[in-house]
Amino acid sequence: MNYETWEPVYERILSDFGYSRAADERARDVLAGLVDPVDESRFAPLADATVAVAGAGPSLDDETDAAAAADV
Repeated sequence: MNYETWEPVYERILSDFGYSRAADERARDVLAGLVDPVDESRFAPLADATVAVAGAGPSLDDETDAAAAADV
């Protein structure tokens, strides 16, 4: 992820939901204290891959071709 690309999207999400950035960062920190650290080395094999992440959103049926075209 490129943060410069992501930041405007993130700011819009904060605005749309009415969240303050400081409160979101506090929530992030609380959650980080409740879970085990992620071993980021597990993701090394995916460094040059296109990865599809799918959820149960309303556009899921429309996105299956894009997901099928991903490497993982």
